[in-house]
Amino acid sequence: APPAEAAVSAAPSSGDEVVADGVRFSGEQARAALSLANAGSKADLLAAGVAPRQANILLGGRPFDDLAAVAATPYIGPKTMRALRDAAARKPSAAP
Repeated sequence: APPAEAAVSAAPSSGDEVVADGVRFSGEQARAALSLANAGSKADLLAAGVAPRQANILLGGRPFDDLAAVAATPYIGPKTMRALRDAAARKPSAAP
């Protein structure tokens, strides 16, 4: 397994940074991006900027334990990871 997997947990605390496929996520972004990868519809993924082929790959690869698992999926690379992160950054925080 790549060393990045060890640095990624399924639910990082809000202060933790996560790097997956060379893309840096805050803890909050990591949780939101993982939620999008695991629960977002194809329309949600496309609206986030994920390419159609990669959206189908994500839909077929669920569930993902963490962002390292998303990043390790064949044909999912930094561009898709950036789209997930950027969509997570635009999403309003659900934190109290």
